[in-house]
Amino acid sequence: MKKKFTAILLLCSLCLAICACDMNALDEVNQNNSTETYAKNNTEKTEGQDITEESDTIIEIEVELLTIESEAEYTDFLNSNEMPADFVSYDKIEAIGTFYGLVFLSDAYRNDYSSYMYSLIDSNGVEITLYVDHCDETLSTSSSILGVNEMDMRLLSDESSGAYVSDNIEYRYVSGKLLSISWKAQNINYTLCGSMLLSGYPLTESTFVGKLLNTDTALQALETVFGEITK
Repeated sequence: MKKKFTAILLLCSLCLAICACDMNALDEVNQNNSTETYAKNNTEKTEGQDITEESDTIIEIEVELLTIESEAEYTDFLNSNEMPADFVSYDKIEAIGTFYGLVFLSDAYRNDYSSYMYSLIDSNGVEITLYVDHCDETLSTSSSILGVNEMDMRLLSDESSGAYVSDNIEYRYVSGKLLSISWKAQNINYTLCGSMLLSGYPLTESTFVGKLLNTDTALQALETVFGEITK
């Protein structure tokens, strides 16, 4: 089913390190008529003058993204389209939670399946968003913050913002609270966040997300689902 998605949300999806993931991703997607405006320098030369004047022109762009809102619709979509060999299908990530939705952030209507996000509900009833990007972007390789409790990665000891890296897994914090978890496997970048900040996720080892909150169990949990985690 075709729906409108705010183009600026696409940019936010690609910049999770600084964007808040505490909004419901599918609710944002269901805004039917949304536009992004941006400033573009438009150089104009006045007739008879050698002086070049720059003015800002506001251009509106409406981006239409493919949205799938049920598992039955998802199955129909897969049966009707030839997907790339490296497409991350739901059956590969079902250990995270049950299917709740899928949004292609790239232009799937033109067979571009390079960026998408799954919404999943885990066994704690928490909505989890998993962003999948088939790109060459390199994640942080060193930590920019201290004060981390590796047994409970949800909160820092202060209100720092930045990244902490453990076993090639990047934990991103905003004001001392865990925002997202990112990793790379099979040349695919993944970022996981919740409908609320991950700092509010229950401390447990009974769920996939819970295992990621402890560096002793995080790497094994990821490699069980996604294979070898790389830089």
